Amino acid sequence: MKKELVIALILSIAFLSGCAGLTGIFGNQNNAVSGKGVSIRFLPGNPPTSRILEGQEFKVFVELSNSGLSFVSGQLCISDDKYATYGGIEEPKVCEQFSLAGIDENDEAIPSTDKFYFPSFDGSGYVYRSIEGDNIDTTITAEVLYNNYRTIVSPSIRLCTDSKECNFDESISGADLGRDAVKAPVTVTSIHKTITPAGRSAGVVLEINVENVGGRKIPSLSPNDDREKVGFEIRYEGSGIDFDCRPLSGGLILLNNGKATIRCQSRNNIELDTGVQENPIELALTYDYLTKVDLKGI
Repeated sequence: MKKELVIALILSIAFLSGCAGLTGIFGNQNNAVSGKGVSIRFLPGNPPTSRILEGQEFKVFVELSNSGLSFVSGQLCISDDKYATYGGIEEPKVCEQFSLAGIDENDEAIPSTDKFYFPSFDGSGYVYRSIEGDNIDTTITAEVLYNNYRTIVSPSIRLCTDSKECNFDESISGADLGRDAVKAPVTVTSIHKTITPAGRSAGVVLEINVENVGGRKIPSLSPNDDREKVGFEIRYEGSGIDFDCRPLSGGLILLNNGKATIRCQSRNNIELDTGVQENPIELALTYDYLTKVDLKGI
């Protein structure tokens, strides 16, 4: 019995030590939200999470996963905060292009993945030189920029002239917005619908909440303007309804602290010959996205 207790204690200490090591390596640098758009993961042992000695070769292996529904392409870069002093990854950034299918383009509903090897899988690795002491405290960063990413949200909207047929005032959120709404880094979090009936027709107002939920940033389109901007389109399928949406700036949503509310009102009343109509409404958000993960304390 005592022997079993000792073994259990040793295993518990080993487990806790391992957790402490991971906390020390990653610190609080990884604020990206997993499962939103493109996720980044360092593969085990490359680079090693134990200390790296002077002259010891190391490599950086990175896996990218696309959890969104849209095809994505962009650039993956790695960097090392000690390159200017000790070598290692000897350029400010080393980059490769990537492309990943969307989840709907796969045979199975699982994220599309690909692996990248720096400087190569089989060749020589990076080396630190002129290290003062046995090891250094460095941070290796993997950064992904992907362009013109599209979030497509297409919930069903029911319009009517009789409150017995549908709700004149209701909110739509969560899974009712569609799969892309919960998988994309910038998304529609909720839609509030208000119907104003007028005989056999009705007007409709949609209040659409848009949010950056991915934990990282939409890069600025201009060095003098750091506001997050998102392209926006709206289309109610199966009808000729046009919407007037505000506030927009040149067709773009401007996020404030990662959030924005857009009010879209039908320009004309919608004729409802049968008193009720239900079709998907497609909301498309288009944006660039920058995400990164730091491996800290090597």
